[in-house]
Amino acid sequence: MEKQFLTPKELFEENGLESPYNPKPITNNGSNRVLFWHVPAFIERNVDNKKLTELDIFDDEEGRNFRISRLGLIYDMDEEVFQALDEKVDNKKLWENEPRRDEVIKKAEQLIIRNKYNLGYTMGGLYLDFNALLNVLNGNTPISVAEKIIDNNLFLGNMETFYINAIFEGKTKKECDEAKKNYLKTLELIKNNPDVHFSLPQERRIDFKYVDYGQGVAMSFCEPSVSDAFGYGPQFLCDARISKKQELEYVQELESIDNNQDTTKNNKIKSEIRDIDNQMAKLELDSINELNKQLKLVPNRSL
Repeated sequence: MEKQFLTPKELFEENGLESPYNPKPITNNGSNRVLFWHVPAFIERNVDNKKLTELDIFDDEEGRNFRISRLGLIYDMDEEVFQALDEKVDNKKLWENEPRRDEVIKKAEQLIIRNKYNLGYTMGGLYLDFNALLNVLNGNTPISVAEKIIDNNLFLGNMETFYINAIFEGKTKKECDEAKKNYLKTLELIKNNPDVHFSLPQERRIDFKYVDYGQGVAMSFCEPSVSDAFGYGPQFLCDARISKKQELEYVQELESIDNNQDTTKNNKIKSEIRDIDNQMAKLELDSINELNKQLKLVPNRSL
C-alpha cells in the first residue's frame, strides 16, 4: 500500500502545535492544481509586511519554539518523502519512453527540496502537500499535465519567495506590496485558469562545499569537481546569501580586531553576495515578465 503522509494541518496538530496559524488547503477552481496548503496571515493578511518572526504569535518564547518546531517538522520529513518519491521513480512504467521523464522528476524533487531553505516556502506560509505531489506522479496523469502542475507550483513558490525576500531585505512598503500582489495574481491565475502554464526562468546552478569559518559553517562556492552539493532558485539564493553575510560579518570582525588591511577575502565575499543579488533580481524580473505574459493570455481577467 502506498504511504500516505499527514496533511500539513495534521502534521502540526499531531505535534501539539494547534494555533490559528495552522495551514489551510488552497481551493482549486479549475483542473489546474495548487499542491500547497497556506496560512493566509503570513502573506494575504500581512498588511504591514512583517517578518514571520515579528507576527504577534511569535513575540514570546513559546511562539519562537512554535516557529522553530514548525520549520523543523517539514525539514525532518525529507527522508521519508524522498523514499516515497524513489518508489514512484523506480516504477519504469511511469511515463515510459517519454523523453522528458527525467526532467519532470527533477522538477518534482525541487518542490520537496525548496521546503527546507530558511526563506523557502514554509517561511511564507506555503506548505507542500506531499500526497498531492506524489499523486501527480502516477500512470493516470499524462506527463504534459504533470509538468504543467509542477511548473506552476514551482513558479508560485518562487513568487512567494520574492515577497518574503523583499521583507527580509528591508525593501520599501511599495516594493513589498508589489511583490505580494504579483504572488496573489499568480495564485489566482493557477487556481482559476486550467490552461495557464508558467514557463520557469532559467536558474543558474551554484556548486558549493561547506567550510568551517571559525564561528559557524558557510558555503564556499567552487567548481563542480570539488563541490559537496549544489542549489538552484530563489529559495537557495536566499539561504546562500544568509550564509555569506554571516561569513562576511565574521571576517570583518577579525579585520577590526587584528587591524588587518588585507581585504582580499572580504572583497571576495562581497562579490559573491553581489552575484547572488544580481541572480535574484534577474530571476524576479524574468518571472514578472512571464506573469505579465500569462495575464495577457487570459481573457476578461480581473486581477
